[in-house]
Amino acid sequence: METKAQTIDLHDWLILDALSDDYESVEQIIQLVDDDWPSASPMEIIDRLERLYSAGYIVLTLGATFDRIAIVREIDQTCDRGFWFGRTPSGDRLWQQHATDFGKE
Repeated sequence: METKAQTIDLHDWLILDALSDDYESVEQIIQLVDDDWPSASPMEIIDRLERLYSAGYIVLTLGATFDRIAIVREIDQTCDRGFWFGRTPSGDRLWQQHATDFGKE
């Protein structure tokens, strides 16, 4: 997992930062990263969430698994949100490891 930590960039870190206090939906993450990443689209966020999820840095609530088609459908077709993302302990460590690189003082 250390190898994957070396590939994190600012956008990945911003997503992990957005998940620091609570579980968030895709739309909430977009709002939380807007100051530093105003061009973020739902699909860009979903792509990065999928990669971070696969690497074990984020988790979904209620034991849900990452279902890209359902996540995209949820954004496009409903106001209800069933996919809520949060950081895992390894995601916490990764966020902390790169806080001085990407964080705001």
